Amino acid sequence: MRSAPLSTGKPAYWHAAARILKTGENISEAVLFLKRNGDEPQRLGMVEEALMRGELGDADDVLDAVRDLVVCEDDKEGSAAAKSFLAGWICADVIGRCLNDSGAD
Repeated sequence: MRSAPLSTGKPAYWHAAARILKTGENISEAVLFLKRNGDEPQRLGMVEEALMRGELGDADDVLDAVRDLVVCEDDKEGSAAAKSFLAGWICADVIGRCLNDSGAD
């Protein structure tokens, strides 16, 4: 899979995930969510906000939280590896953007 810049709201957002899902829809709205507070869906931006508020303690917590964000269309061989890859990608991007927003070097 090739990577693409994370750009919220654009059709190319998480195009690798779109390939897994065999769809071109907006992945940020349709696929990525975090189940918390009684399984209420939360968007990726809310994960960033939780991290900035200190509700997710460290990178491991973020990775654990986002591992379940990626939804694959089926359970064919390789989907677990794709989910793990995308979870790491999401985690790195979320943390990186939070660090940039906080002014950290």
